Amino acid sequence: MCRLAQLIEGHIDCNFVDINMGCPIDIVCNRSAGSAMLLRQRHMEEVVRSMSSVLSVPLTVKLRKAYYDHTPLAHGFMPQLAGWGAAAGGWSLGVTWRCFASMWGVEG
Repeated sequence: MCRLAQLIEGHIDCNFVDINMGCPIDIVCNRSAGSAMLLRQRHMEEVVRSMSSVLSVPLTVKLRKAYYDHTPLAHGFMPQLAGWGAAAGGWSLGVTWRCFASMWGVEG
C-alpha cells in the first residue's frame, strides 16, 4: 500500500486518497484486506502510517463497525487514526454500521 501511495503521489493529481477497509468480499478479506483489517490493528496502523508518510494530500479511511456483529471494533480505532496519519482536523473516517458478516444486507 505504501508503494501505491508513492505511485499516486508521483503520477496522480487528487484531493485526497481513501482506504476502503470496509470491503466484505471474501477474495479481499482472505488476503487480510478490506474488512479483515479490523482483526489486525497493527497491520491497519502500518498501512495508514506508511501511506500517510508519502502522501501530500489527506488520507481518509472507511471502516465497518465490526467484523462480527457481536464484537464492534471501529470505535476503538477512531481516536487513533489521526495519530497514525489519517486526515486530521476534518472528516477522515467513514463508518458503515454493518459488520462484515452482514455483507451488504441490513441487520435485523
